[in-house]
Amino acid sequence: MTLSRTIPFHALSPLQRIVCVAVLVFIGLLAFSAAQASAASLYWNENGSVGSQQIDDATRVLTGSVSIVTNSESCRGDYSWSANSTTYFAASGKNICMGPLDGLGPVSTLVATGCNDWDQAAVGGIYATDQYVYYACHDGSRIGRVTTGGLDHRPEFATASGESMNFSRALTGDANWLYVSVQESWMGSGRIRRYPIDGGQIDPASSFVVPSLGHFHGVAVDGQHIYWANPDGAIGRVDLDGTSNRNNTWISLGTGTPWGIAVTGSSVYWATKNPGSIGYANLNGGDATPGAITGLTMSGDKHDIAIVGGTAKTPLGAALTNSAVPAITGTVDVGQTLTADAGTWLATPDNVYYQWENSSDSGTTWTIASGTGAQTTQYTVAVADMTKQLRVRVRAGQVGALLTTVYSNPTTAVPLPPAPTVDAAPVISGLVKGAQVVTATAGSWSNPGGTSLTYAYQWQMSPSGNDGSWTNSTNPGNATATYLILLADATQYLRLCVTASNGATTTACASSAVIATELYPTRIFTQAGWSTLNDGSARVNY
Repeated sequence: MTLSRTIPFHALSPLQRIVCVAVLVFIGLLAFSAAQASAASLYWNENGSVGSQQIDDATRVLTGSVSIVTNSESCRGDYSWSANSTTYFAASGKNICMGPLDGLGPVSTLVATGCNDWDQAAVGGIYATDQYVYYACHDGSRIGRVTTGGLDHRPEFATASGESMNFSRALTGDANWLYVSVQESWMGSGRIRRYPIDGGQIDPASSFVVPSLGHFHGVAVDGQHIYWANPDGAIGRVDLDGTSNRNNTWISLGTGTPWGIAVTGSSVYWATKNPGSIGYANLNGGDATPGAITGLTMSGDKHDIAIVGGTAKTPLGAALTNSAVPAITGTVDVGQTLTADAGTWLATPDNVYYQWENSSDSGTTWTIASGTGAQTTQYTVAVADMTKQLRVRVRAGQVGALLTTVYSNPTTAVPLPPAPTVDAAPVISGLVKGAQVVTATAGSWSNPGGTSLTYAYQWQMSPSGNDGSWTNSTNPGNATATYLILLADATQYLRLCVTASNGATTTACASSAVIATELYPTRIFTQAGWSTLNDGSARVNY
């Protein structure tokens, strides 16, 4: 039998006493940290004002009273609003404005986005971190990024690349992706699409789509799920991969239209309009309290919600380690296909994402490549890549884990293709005379560059047909394959200069010259007539 007894503190050795004190202090710090971690502040945009309420995130017990900062009228937040730990950011026409969350300072303009106006709104979603502010243009054209200090503005940070992204309404992100809620037409279904957090094109996986019951606004994300606000009075949820366990009515609210939404490690929060309120629930959907904070003036489309503090979100899984960067094989030339591998990893990744990029300044800056296959292992070098280096960006990781980004070594610069050569000159056909329209062919060309050719036309006139005497005509059709001959062209030599281009180099070729000789030919009209003399006795024919 084993006996145990309690040893009084004074009986411990000095070293044992130090260890005990250290353990007690450590336990106390853990308890204090846990208490501090659960303290949170709710912030929301209330039609031009910023409201706030303190809350214990772990127990969702509200403390203190609702505070409303009303000095933000000049920064109303047209449709879109976000906040980091100190500052709120709001859409104001084509600009993003900013102000302190505590209301103890002026509002100012962060950046002019250049987004197109749509229905009195240009910016359709804002996502703020302590380092960057991301925004989605409401017309669905692109996502921009700027530092919270207004520097390094990249308006084309992420692009739709032909994918439907109309009517962007909300934006959020995690360590891997930017998530944007979109409405594909005025009355179309709502969807969530995602973009790489380090820029690029929309995720090509068509399966990453979350159909909703209609257009919606708010979207939030943690390390396990994506959450969104349905317009029919519900909060929806889906697994982080966007395909599993989707539930459009995960939490039914019963009243009000949810708009903004935010999530912490223990709770999900939302703002509703008509009536205006703040609600919350725990992360399994239980303890739902739609009207935790009521009496808010959220009647329009100008309210979002943010959480500062609170319990930490569920983190993404560990990142993989890359041991060899991707390699590119193939001929670096326009029209040729390059192939990239995923590189070598210490563990086999579940997901691998590719993005081809090009650089015109020897690798100092890189932009998204526009050729076919820009998000696959095989990329066809485009005309737009000429004189530029190419590389491939690979993002790889396990399901639900952080993605690791690596880059291949850059290729040599894509060379200019040889200039087109003419095999047969253009030929003019038709009646070469006044008020007639003549036409011409572009001729026959050889194209060593292998790309498709484009043609430019210019009709020219010359009094002699000698070199150096040709001038561009201003007649109708002077820059097309058809041409109207006018009086000023009489006795002039006429030719068509065709310029063939492969996108980089051009070759000009003139057609055979012809003389416009028969302009408005003379026609003789005769008419029989007579006149009478004054006395009426005779007549004279003429």
